[in-house]
Amino acid sequence: MSSKIRLESAATEAVQKNGLKSLSFRTLGAEVGVKSSSVHYHFPEKSDLAQALIDRYRTGLCSDLKHLSANSESAYSAIAEFVGVFIGYCNEGKLCLGAMLASESELLTQANRESLTGVFNEMQVWLTDEFERGRDELTVDLPSRTLAHCLLSSLEGAHLIARNERSDDQLLSVKMLLDSWFSKVN
Repeated sequence: MSSKIRLESAATEAVQKNGLKSLSFRTLGAEVGVKSSSVHYHFPEKSDLAQALIDRYRTGLCSDLKHLSANSESAYSAIAEFVGVFIGYCNEGKLCLGAMLASESELLTQANRESLTGVFNEMQVWLTDEFERGRDELTVDLPSRTLAHCLLSSLEGAHLIARNERSDDQLLSVKMLLDSWFSKVN
C-alpha cells in the first residue's frame, strides 16, 4: 500500500474521531511511519488533504450505496443498514466524515465545501431512490425526496448529539422513526 493511501486512511480515522482542526501533519506522518515533509509532499495544505479525504469518502460511499441497493431485499432493509453505519460509527467513537468536516467548514476551502455538498447530495439522491423503491410499503404520504431530507438531517443531527452524549440513543430513535415509516419492517 502506498504511503499516500496509508496517510489518507490514517487521516480519515483521525478526522472522524477528533476533527480536521486537531490533525497535525507531524502526528499523521509519525502514525504512518513517514516524516511530516512526506505528508506535505502528498498534501501541501490541509485543504488538499481534506479534498483527498472527501473524494475518497465519496467514491467509497457511492460504491457502498450501490452495493446496498443491489444486495438488499427491500428498500427498508437497505435504508436500515445505512442507518446502522451511523450507529456503528457512534459506537466506535467516530462521526461520519461528512458530518465532522461539515462541523468544521470554516477550515475548508470553497472547493472542499462544494465537494462535501456533493457527498450529502449523493446520500440524499440514494435515499430518495430507496424511498421511491419502497413507496408501496410506506405508511407516510410524503414525497420520497422529503423523506430523504428528513432522514439524513435526523441522522446527521442525532450523530452530533450522540457524540456529545456518548450514547447511541439518539441514533436508535432515528432508526425507530424509520421503522414507523414502513408498514412491513423486515
